[in-house]
Amino acid sequence: MQNILKYIIISILFSVALFSCKKDNEELVVPIVDMSYYPLTVGQELIYDITEINIDRAVGVNDTIKYQLKEFFESTFVDNEGDRACRIERYIKNASDTTWKVLNIWYVTKSGNTIFKTEENYRYKRLIFPIKKGRVWDGNIENTKDSEEYEITDVDINEIIGGKDYSDVLTVLQNDNENLIEKQFAIEKYVKNIGLAYKEIINISELEPQPGILWEQRINVGYIYKQTLK
Repeated sequence: MQNILKYIIISILFSVALFSCKKDNEELVVPIVDMSYYPLTVGQELIYDITEINIDRAVGVNDTIKYQLKEFFESTFVDNEGDRACRIERYIKNASDTTWKVLNIWYVTKSGNTIFKTEENYRYKRLIFPIKKGRVWDGNIENTKDSEEYEITDVDINEIIGGKDYSDVLTVLQNDNENLIEKQFAIEKYVKNIGLAYKEIINISELEPQPGILWEQRINVGYIYKQTLK
């Protein structure tokens, strides 16, 4: 009887130990998150065509400026929070220029499953992983600007950007507000293994309140920005 009891106790202890070991192993398994929509590759250069439009009818302003922007991923480092960050050197040139002119320095940080981008001392929460259509977050959660809801609206779609056909495009809608007298719209598109491929910002503060007329024809005061990967 004692032998049987001892056998039962040993069996129970073995089962508990086995379960505990299995549980520990499961906790150690970290799922692989695909972050290829925003690679931080040192030496990478991304060149964009930029169009900026400024309109102020009251003072006769209707200016369109076109130029090129280059982002050079110069180096990576570990920041004060222990996260991997990348220094991005930004340059511009006009069509008539033969050399690039230094514009500024921005930074991209991978913190956990999140991409933060620091632009002109403002830190934006640009992407969160894993990528999932319909996922929503506050892009201004780490800066002093008003809350702005970002949403992933498309994932892995085919799209032509800058005359090139891409098969894996991710779209993040950052702002979409329109009424009879104003319009705000912002969007970014990313391509796998490349990064940002398209960016558009529309900020119209004064529209002529004429129903049935396209907003482009009703702008009194506004700004439009388009950034397209070459």
